[in-house]
Amino acid sequence: MILVDMSQIQIANLMAGINSWMKGMNVDENILRHMILNSLRSYRDQFEGDYGELVLCYDSHSWRKERFPFYKAARKKARAASGLDWNEVFEAFGKIEKELRENFPYATLRVNRAEADDIIGAIVIDKCQIVGGEKVLIISGDKDFIQLHNRGDVTQWSPTLKKFVKHDAPARYLAEHICRGDSGDGIPNILSDDDTFVVASKRQKQLRAKALEELITIGIVEYDYSNSDPKLINETTIRNWARNEELIDINRMPEEIRAEILNTYNIESEAAEKRGRKNLYTYFVEHRLINLLDEISAF
Repeated sequence: MILVDMSQIQIANLMAGINSWMKGMNVDENILRHMILNSLRSYRDQFEGDYGELVLCYDSHSWRKERFPFYKAARKKARAASGLDWNEVFEAFGKIEKELRENFPYATLRVNRAEADDIIGAIVIDKCQIVGGEKVLIISGDKDFIQLHNRGDVTQWSPTLKKFVKHDAPARYLAEHICRGDSGDGIPNILSDDDTFVVASKRQKQLRAKALEELITIGIVEYDYSNSDPKLINETTIRNWARNEELIDINRMPEEIRAEILNTYNIESEAAEKRGRKNLYTYFVEHRLINLLDEISAF
């Protein structure tokens, strides 16, 4: 199967078309629809023969925000500074998502309190880590998915870089990622306070390469820090490791969310198979997708 990180695909297409709309102008829903559909056509055309059908994975409000209030806190500020009407953007995204769910032969997944990362992770872990598990391609440039590369026959394609994302040691990558945190998501490194990225006067404490190597080598959670250097390994560091591990390790999602994702996947897969391609021609004509009509068989 081909698991598509739709939130990333939507934003990438929005940014690619932003010069056409200019700041402060209304988003052109028709152009955005065409660009998103053309992206899906391209991925399916390239990879369907090797990996199977598309599965569209969308973000919902994340459970991580409940556990860590500063999660992605800076994104609202960045959107406000962009000059775009984000209410209009998200309205267009929602409309196109609904159209895909009702007309296209792809399982389309949105699960309450789950991000696309969770949906992709739950499906990979459930479907790939078994004897004869499914062959999966993840369409996303997000390096968070490197941690899934050793979970079976899993490959990742970056649509922005137009190349496969590879890493020789996914488990080590995950450990390093937990130690370093993720500034894009508002998660500080394990030496720094929770509110590091939201308080203007605060900066991350520097995590040097030597310290990072020591933290990974000793296994911070199991280590007896009582006899260690308190500047590096202490109760605060242990606590921050646990904070970051919960937020970054996809396998740490709450079990009730994992179960809901897999149940939704089964329901949406059955609905997509039943729906098939019978609505495509009418849909393309209705939305005047003339340039894509010649490529309708690629969908």
